[in-house]
Formats: sequence, structure tokens, C-alpha cells
Amino acid sequence: MAGVGLLLLLAAAPAAHGQAARASVAAETLRVGEPFALSVVVTSQMGEGVVLPGPGPLGDGSVEVVRELHRSHRFGGTAAPGLRVDSVVLEATAFALDTLVVPPVPVRVLARGDTVRVATASFTIPLAHLVARGDTTGALRPTRPPEPFGWPAWMIAALLAAALAVLGLAVYALRRPRAPATASAPRAEAPRTPYALLLDRLSALERAGTPGPDAARAFCIALTDAVRDYLATRLALPAPTMTSAVLAARLDDLERRGATGPGAADHARRVFATADLARYADARFTDGPLRDALDGARALAGAVEAARPTRPALPSSPPARTSPEPAGAQTALPPRSPVPPAG
Repeated sequence: MAGVGLLLLLAAAPAAHGQAARASVAAETLRVGEPFALSVVVTSQMGEGVVLPGPGPLGDGSVEVVRELHRSHRFGGTAAPGLRVDSVVLEATAFALDTLVVPPVPVRVLARGDTVRVATASFTIPLAHLVARGDTTGALRPTRPPEPFGWPAWMIAALLAAALAVLGLAVYALRRPRAPATASAPRAEAPRTPYALLLDRLSALERAGTPGPDAARAFCIALTDAVRDYLATRLALPAPTMTSAVLAARLDDLERRGATGPGAADHARRVFATADLARYADARFTDGPLRDALDGARALAGAVEAARPTRPALPSSPPARTSPEPAGAQTALPPRSPVPPAG
């Protein structure tokens, strides 16, 4: 078995050593940073292809590969069966002083499903001097001071326009008319109760004075309208459309059920007895009966309020009336205080 292994190793040795690579440069001299063509020729036995380095530095960085320019290959034919020659031309640049040392170029040869690594030999190339030796005129000089920054005309115009716009806005903000401060809305008055409205209307009739016999009808119409409006709002009765007798009977029923204080129906009859005579029979009353009707209206309101401790809010407006208000006043009646609620 050891002899067979030795024979296999000896058979494979020629294939491993049948690869060779060499590099060359056509130019005799180079300049620093100037691109040049680096030719690499690879000879291999039963080779299938070669792989060379891509763009980047070689060795110590004095030579840098830029790109691959050309690639070709040929075979040895019958004279040299199994021989393959690959030619690759690379573009490179040199960064050195006086003499450029081209480092070895690594090459990978693909042969029989395996990869064999070889490298070219290193060689030197002289570099041409851009400045004669000993000449100090081309020596490095200190950097010049930076050039002043120029302001283009459009930039200056834009800055001036922006400054003017800001100035104009500031002047407008300082000189624009100020909107007057809106006065706070007056506080809404609390809604008045029907009882208070009735007392106001009765007081107005009293301040107007006792009318003469010819104006008693208008006085009584205003008085009964005020009373009917109060009863309609306070007791939810259709008082403006009810006759005096029906309204008095309805008050009797409410009094029995405790919805009003005692005497409410009697006070209503007292008011309507005088007012209906003047309104429908054209009776001509003097001061006494009219004052008694006013007192009866106050007493009626007091009796109704006696049974209603809580007072609902006043409606927006009393029912509309078409009856005329009392006209003309003669002798003013002395003011009277409202009759306190009965009971």
C-alpha cells in the first residue's frame, strides 16, 4: 500500500509543477501616477483558466491595479498537448520615487477541478524625474491663503428682499388698528314669576289713576286680562277663553283639591262681578268699585300663591290680547301694598 501511494504522488507531481507565470511592462521608464500596461502570461498543464487580482494595491502599495484591459488564451496543440497559455493585460499606476519595484502578482490556476496558486517574479522599472536633480525651484511651497468668498448678486438681492419683508411685517404689526375690546354681554336677568308680573300690571293700573265713568270699561278689560293671564300661567288653565262663571267653578274645584288657598274662587267672583258689568253692560263705575276690584285681584293672587311654595319660571311672553288698555287718567290713587297670601 505504501508503494502504491508513492507511485500516485510521483504521478501528480508533474501536474503541480507544470504551472508558471511571468509579468512584464512594455515601457522602459514610467512617471509617478501615470497609467501603464502590466502584462501577465500564465502557462499551465491541463489548465482550465486563471484568476488574477482585481482593482486594488499590489504588495506594499507601490503599484495599484486599476482595471483589466484584455484577456486571451491559446493551446500548445500537437507539439505540446495539454499546454494552455493565458495572457492578461492589466492597467496599473505607480507610486514610488526613482525606481519602481513591481511586486509579485498572485495568480490562481484552475486545473482538473483544483486550484493551484502561483506568482510572478518581482522586477524593477526606473521612474522618470519631473524635476532635474538639485533643482529647488520645483520644491513644495506653502499653501496660499484662501480666496475671499464672493457674494453673488442674486444672493444679495434675496437677503435684501427678506430683510425688507421682515421690516414691513414688523411695522404692520405695530401700526395696525387694534380691534376694540368686545364688551361683556350684560348678565341676563332672572326670569320673573307670574305673581310678580301680575303685581306689576296691577300697580301700573293703580298708578294710572281711577278712570272716569266713560273709561271704566277699558280699565276693567285690562284688569281681567291681567288676572286671566296670571291664572293661565300659574294654574295651566285656558283662562283667557273661559267665561267668568266657568273659571270661578274651576277655581272652586281646585280649592277643594288643595291646589289653591281658601277663598280663591270668591276673590275671582269679586273681580269679575264688577269687571263684567263694565265690560259687557257698559256700567259706569266710580272710584270705589274699581278699587275693590283691584284689591280682589291681589287677594286672588295671594290665595293661589299660598298653595304653591315653588314658582315656575315665567314664560317668554303672556298671551296676546286685543282688548285696549285703559286710556287717560284723572286723579291718582294712593299706592297700596299687595294683599298677602291667604291661609
